[in-house]
Amino acid sequence: MLSKGYTRRKASEEFVDLGFKYLYKDIKTAMYRFNQAYLMDSTNIDIYWGYGGVYMVLGDIERAKEEYQIGLNKDDRNSEILTDLSTCYMIEFYNLSQTEPEKANMKLDTAIVILTKAYKVDKKNQNTLFKISACYLNRKVCSNALKYYNVCLKLGGDPITEEYKVAIKKSCDNK
Repeated sequence: MLSKGYTRRKASEEFVDLGFKYLYKDIKTAMYRFNQAYLMDSTNIDIYWGYGGVYMVLGDIERAKEEYQIGLNKDDRNSEILTDLSTCYMIEFYNLSQTEPEKANMKLDTAIVILTKAYKVDKKNQNTLFKISACYLNRKVCSNALKYYNVCLKLGGDPITEEYKVAIKKSCDNK
């Protein structure tokens, strides 16, 4: 990369992008790319976004949260890391919702707090908008669920599934 004229930072960013392209296809190669990104520029916070993503794919939510937190300790305004950290709490909510509803709701509330911060950082991140809408839908706060859903739709609605469209319509129609 350096011989091709890339700066260390630009090479690191390219390796992070490559890592995410491999993340769901070849996790070993994804991890190699994130490690290469680190070697090119260890100050690139998105590396921790990648490491967290690897642990998410492996199902190790606690380790994913640790990696995301390392990144946020260096830059607490990284909306991608904030959004994916909130996803960890959303997964914990779903895992606990049938057995420990009170604890599950605390996880969901934590996800909402984190997503609200992510939204303040980047009001156009569709992933953030979709997830905050889903959290509010689970909390049965239709006004907020619809607010973020509609903003996401106006920006393109990429992460919104047909199933979610049906669910929000069913739950929030006439409210």
